[in-house]
Amino acid sequence: MEQAEYLPLPYFKIDKNYDILSMSDKSKQIFLIGDGFLSLIDEESQEKAKSNVLPSITENSVELNLKTKEKPLVAYQVNVHWYNGEGHVICHEAPEQMGMISGQLQKLRDRLEDTDFELLEKKEELENAVERVNRLSGPVIPLHESVAIVPFFGDLLPEKLETIKTGILRHLHDSTIDYLLVDFTAVGNISREGITKLEELFHTIRLMGQDIVLCGIKPQHAQAINNLDRLLDAKKVTSLSEAIYRYIG
Repeated sequence: MEQAEYLPLPYFKIDKNYDILSMSDKSKQIFLIGDGFLSLIDEESQEKAKSNVLPSITENSVELNLKTKEKPLVAYQVNVHWYNGEGHVICHEAPEQMGMISGQLQKLRDRLEDTDFELLEKKEELENAVERVNRLSGPVIPLHESVAIVPFFGDLLPEKLETIKTGILRHLHDSTIDYLLVDFTAVGNISREGITKLEELFHTIRLMGQDIVLCGIKPQHAQAINNLDRLLDAKKVTSLSEAIYRYIG
């Protein structure tokens, strides 16, 4: 079919690799021509196209969603005939009902994309809220120019302690604090990874020159905390009130 460009309907001549050998001017007017015939086909219709548009099926007709210049998704009836390893493809826009289904499919995809974006925003909001809660779970409260309290709240998980660590070290940097009273009264569970993070935090505090005073330790925390106590040579007091009385008077 020579002079295919003059055909008054969308026509393509393709090879077995879906490369476009020639096409009608009508095709150029209607479709977004990319890298080969498959580039015209919506991603979710490409497997269907590969199963139906191939040399082993000499003649076939299949409905595919194609990308046009006016709309991103339009239903077309694609008729193909293979001869001497070349496929001759003619595209007819599908009936109105099929077009409506195609439009509904596009709207559904748009809604899904909007939903994905909303979920991403909610995920970011949740992560920010968790970070704020984590920061508030270990605040540094100055009691005196040389004494401050860090009351821990809730379960001590590694993610929470990593956030708490940043706030504590920032506060202690260039401060005049000599004693840091670390209160475990309101602590829930301490994970094994949490103990490792506590060890890292306490080591850093000692290197910065502050003495650590552990107080309010519950029986279920005693063994793990005692291991830290021996490791770091930290002071230990039964309750926060006793620690305040001892170090402030």
